[in-house]
Formats: sequence, C-alpha cells, structure tokens
Amino acid sequence: MIGGAWGSFFATKTATSVIVAGALAGAASGGIATGPLKGALQGAVFGAISGGIAHGIGESFGHGGGLFDNGSFNLSKHLTHGLSRAAIGKAQGGTWRGGFWSGLASSALSPGTTMGGNGAGGFTLRTTIAGVVGGTASELGGGKFANGAVSGAFTHMFNVEAGSVAKARRIKALLKGAHDGHLSLEEANAHFVYGQGEPIYVDASKLTVHKYQIAWMDRTIVAGDDYYVHGQVTIDNDGKILAGDYDFDIKHKWYNPVIIARNIGTIGGLHVAGGIGTPFKVYYIGKPKVITFR
Repeated sequence: MIGGAWGSFFATKTATSVIVAGALAGAASGGIATGPLKGALQGAVFGAISGGIAHGIGESFGHGGGLFDNGSFNLSKHLTHGLSRAAIGKAQGGTWRGGFWSGLASSALSPGTTMGGNGAGGFTLRTTIAGVVGGTASELGGGKFANGAVSGAFTHMFNVEAGSVAKARRIKALLKGAHDGHLSLEEANAHFVYGQGEPIYVDASKLTVHKYQIAWMDRTIVAGDDYYVHGQVTIDNDGKILAGDYDFDIKHKWYNPVIIARNIGTIGGLHVAGGIGTPFKVYYIGKPKVITFR
C-alpha cells in the first residue's frame, strides 16, 4: 500500500521493524530541527519510542477508525494517541496540551490509506496532511507547530499506514489459503469480498456431514466449525456434495420463525464478511464422512 523504503519496514509487521523505522525517521527529523548529531541521536531515541507506541496502540485498538476512513470512529484509540503523544512531547521539552491535541487530532482526522492512491506519492500526501493537522492542533493547544507536525506524521505512519500494509498481507494470505482444499470462514469471507467471484474447490473428504432423518427434521448439514461456511448441503446418490453458492442470500418467507432466525444470522454474517462482495461457487471433490441420525 505504501511505496519507498518505508514499505519494506511496514511489510514485515514486527515490533523491531517498526522501532527501527521510527528511529530512522526520528533521526532525520531531529537532525533537521536541532542539529546534525545531537538532534539526530535524540530524534532516533524518541522516534523509536514513538513508532513502537503508535503501532502498539493500533494493534490494540485496531488500525484506522478515523473520521475520514472506512472504519468506525474509535474515540478510545484517539484519546490514547493523544495521551501518549502528550507524554512523549513533554519528555522532549514540549507542552502537555500541545502534544495531546496533536496526537488526538492526527489520529481522529486521519486521511486514511486511499487518498492519493498507492505508492510513495499517496503515502507522502497522506502523511503530510496528518503532519499539518497535528502541527495546527499543537499550536492551537499552546505548543509548537513543528513538534505537532512530527507527532501527527508519526501517529499516521506507524498506526494507519502500517496497519494498512498488515491488512493487505493478511488478505493475500487468506486468498491463497482459500485454494488449499479446506475453506475456513475467514478465508471464505475474504474471497467473497476480494475474490471477484472465482470458484473454490473443496476437498470433501475433510468434511463430516450430519444427516438428520427424524420425524420433524430432514436436513443434511456440515458438522463443526465448517457449518458456518457450508451450512446445509445436498448429497447425491453417489454420496457426493452438490455444488453450492457462497452468497448470503435472504429467504423471503418472513412468516416462518426458522427463516426469520436464519435471515438474521445471514445479515450478521454479511456484516462480518465486509458487507459488499461477489458470490462464488463452491465445488466439492471426493466424498464426505456421513453420520446419519434417525
């Protein structure tokens, strides 16, 4: 999602890489602000601390959640960023109020991760905006614009941007895992949102199916956690599962209590999956283990 040297640091998604990236950024900004050697050393120390804390807050509360991105507004996270930046700013000789408002504003008013597109240009644009927001908030709070700008840029880089890269890597892993013969719920949801309707082939021999043939029930469902992916299925005369759709369809028999409960669960599942996606076919290879209940 981001370009240049920062992308290689963020892509590893390790605490060490974030701290190193923070130290490098801090050394650069410190050297410019207060002198080549002393400023660079101090900046490296506080940069490492700032990067680690900002990323840690994102990992704890969730990356994103700003007013202008697609996530839900996360006030607790924004307040935590404000408090952390207040403490760091005070340790650097700044004001508590300036640090607090710069951290809170740059987190709450984050430009997200899509403005300006992918690559170094978009990353630079978004980080600059976050820096200006942080600097302005710091000055309005009685602090220095320069301190707030650095605070805002750090909060954005090591929270929102780093989280965006981590999410992209996770999605890529899930999409790959969806083709390994066993489809987990998380993989199915990722494929629904990002798979563009490509069919999935499942090794049916890894599934257990419960076939209920009792007075008030005649249903065949996939057992265990696999039920949340495959649900109710149809088995042919050869013992194979017929192909199905992963589509979050809504049934229209609202007078039926069972259908009502089923539709509520489907709507909840669609929300968890991401809300908007493309249905896809699921084909079953081989035969499942069938346990019949009479």
